[in-house]
Amino acid sequence: MPPQTSAEILRASMDALVLPDRIPADVRSQFDRLKMLFCDGLFTYESFTFADRDSYRVLEVALKVRFLEHYDRQLPITCEGVVETRAVSSFREVHERLGGRRADRTLILTGHPTFDGSLAALLRWARAEHYLYGQRNRLREGATLSLRNDLQHTEHNVLLMPPDAQRSVHHTFEMICRLWGYDPVPPMTYPGLVKRVPCVVGLGPLEGEAIWCSLDHPQAGVKDAEADKRTWYVVLGYDDERLGYWRPIGVELTTTPIKRLWGPGSWDELRAEVDHSAPRWPTDAVDILDRLFYIRVQGDQIELPRSAESVRSLRDRDPSERWLVVRADGPGDAMSHARDALARTHPRHGPCHKCPAESMVPLARRDTIDRFIRDVAPTLPPPRRI
Repeated sequence: MPPQTSAEILRASMDALVLPDRIPADVRSQFDRLKMLFCDGLFTYESFTFADRDSYRVLEVALKVRFLEHYDRQLPITCEGVVETRAVSSFREVHERLGGRRADRTLILTGHPTFDGSLAALLRWARAEHYLYGQRNRLREGATLSLRNDLQHTEHNVLLMPPDAQRSVHHTFEMICRLWGYDPVPPMTYPGLVKRVPCVVGLGPLEGEAIWCSLDHPQAGVKDAEADKRTWYVVLGYDDERLGYWRPIGVELTTTPIKRLWGPGSWDELRAEVDHSAPRWPTDAVDILDRLFYIRVQGDQIELPRSAESVRSLRDRDPSERWLVVRADGPGDAMSHARDALARTHPRHGPCHKCPAESMVPLARRDTIDRFIRDVAPTLPPPRRI
């Protein structure tokens, strides 16, 4: 097959972005026109800039359509403390009732008191209703608003290159998919549920040394001259994860959650256990964004993040210890935020506007953390899915 030309590559990047049929036709048609505008840049270079700018308009259209569909055009309105339902036929009517920045507003969207119909309000609404998720994506949503405002209100001539426009169109595609509960393929920012399968991990013999592979590999996945010198485990993990970072000490070190199924054991014990138990080892699918991390603080020492299961297994309790619960997309983000929260440069409670993390519980005693794990964590709503 001859190599593709630049034009073919750019067209193929747009052809791959197909919105699901369940998304309303008027949204799909506007997105298709956006893709055509991008491809027109092959003939008129300024069209790449127009496509980048128009991607934000199409996103706002999709948010408005999803908003009306979410409420079935029957808005729950709070007026002087009384909740009532008011029918609307278009988003213009929504804006007429709830828009503006009047200090004496008497009509409020029930559950969303600051909603005013703007793009910023629509993005906040979509996140509050769990259509959008992920802590890094939360910051990206804020950047989306800033970029849109800069492009719409700049006094300078702007000329953007194809990669800039392509990223904006792809980002709009992913966000539209998420508004209707889909995790797009191929993913960039919304990976959805990832499948975990049994994997073999061998640690040692040197400190920090490890090998790993899928369990369905021949010979239990390992042909290894050092096999007898390693300590072996079977874990439930994501195939593309660097499982060599995992350690059986109860702390979170990997970008996706890992669960131990068996081990430690020798190479011969592993082979025997695989022959005996492999058919019974499970597979599952888990979210890898918005994970909860539990971080213990003792004096001026801060420990590595733990999972809820790891916290429950701890037997040592120090009356002076305190805990932070941080929602983040990975342990590195959680740890970084925890350090800054302890230094009081980042907030100890609520979403952080400086980094991709959210403080769920500020410095608390162990019994508070136990209650959070038991009563609060299981009730946290997941992203909306089809």
